[in-house]
Amino acid sequence: MASRKRQSKRLLRLVGVVSAGILALPIVSPVSRATDPAPDREERHENARSDPLTVEALTREAEEIVARVLEAYPRDANAHALMGKMRYLHGNTKEAEKSWERCLELDPDRADIYETLAKATWEKGEFERTAAACRQALRIDPTMPGVQIRLGRSLLELGQIEEAIAVMEQAVSRSGSGHYYLAQAYMQSKAYEKARDSFQRAVEKHPDNAQAYYGLALASIRLGQPEKARQYQEAFRKYGVEDPESIKAEKRRPKQLSGLARERSTTAIAYVGAADIHRHHGNLQQAERLWQKAALIDPNDSASRDELLALYEHSGRLEDARTFFEQLTQAQPKNALDHFHLGNLCTRLNRRDEAEQAYLAVTRLAPDRPEGYEALVQLYLTTGWKLPTAKASASRAVQLRPTPRNYFLLAQVCTKIGDRADALTALEQALKLDPDNVPCRRLYGELRKAG
Repeated sequence: MASRKRQSKRLLRLVGVVSAGILALPIVSPVSRATDPAPDREERHENARSDPLTVEALTREAEEIVARVLEAYPRDANAHALMGKMRYLHGNTKEAEKSWERCLELDPDRADIYETLAKATWEKGEFERTAAACRQALRIDPTMPGVQIRLGRSLLELGQIEEAIAVMEQAVSRSGSGHYYLAQAYMQSKAYEKARDSFQRAVEKHPDNAQAYYGLALASIRLGQPEKARQYQEAFRKYGVEDPESIKAEKRRPKQLSGLARERSTTAIAYVGAADIHRHHGNLQQAERLWQKAALIDPNDSASRDELLALYEHSGRLEDARTFFEQLTQAQPKNALDHFHLGNLCTRLNRRDEAEQAYLAVTRLAPDRPEGYEALVQLYLTTGWKLPTAKASASRAVQLRPTPRNYFLLAQVCTKIGDRADALTALEQALKLDPDNVPCRRLYGELRKAG
């Protein structure tokens, strides 16, 4: 049941389906530069792994791929940034900071790296360093409200309350977020009315924010409003959250890696990051291989899949795309999104039976999502094949997503199989939702006239 929910969440990321039920593939023009060719050793690295798929083996693999790309391009700031990210994700913050500092030596205007440094130092409770990194990031890019909020929070921890308030007021005015942290600053400055108002705005944006209710209760006590305080305390208890101070301490603590799934994700990040660097240096063949490895390692990695689909679309290699996504579905048979991509590719290559099987797999793996049923209906309509079966799929699509488009699909199927009454009913539902829908109005008029 849990795996089906995960599949459903991933299918939510799908973009619109075009006329033949095919996922629209973005066309990306890779940046090519004929500099810094990758060493031969990198090209000879085998796709097959010798180690069993364990956390330790994946950790070694991630570190090795980043070390190789750093060896290939030692003056590429992105390679050092990637090394820092890997070290950080593996819990080695000290070495990660060295990599990020080297990245900044090569490219001093990387606001994102200063932001990352601010996050890492915040987690260690090094608030002076956090504030310094935030200031550097904002010097480069003043429009970073998240960094402003972190700067304000670090200043608050350092006891610089008035400056913290000024920084966070500016951040809130720009982004509309951060009311909770601004309210905390107001509480420390004993501006209880302002604190209450900011806590209230935090609750309006996030009604389940238990910490904001806790703050409202404290502010109400300070303002001599015991009845209001009791109401807010009840709201706080409703969400069953610990004392905010313990939560704050937990948020500063570095997150620990655990489990094979997390290490799969980290290793995929390494491969995708290395692939992007190779692409930037004109080595698209190596980038493709690394994206493939990322997709095979982590069934949840969308970045590698998106890059591969864009690459194959751009280069007109749909058969290569089909072959690879078929390999993915064999390696990860419970991944609904890979089956969906495979179905789209088979449809474009006029491999009707294979497309049907792929879309049927989607409906089995994600039965509560409409995409698989919609794609099946499009396939059956486009090919004029299995239309009685198409009606059942169209009805299920309407049940799961009752949009004018899906009602129109159902009406088309019903018209094709001679079920005029159900076609009219579907069109009437569509027109209730969208009275000006031209295709629906046209088909509705034709059916009424024919009757």
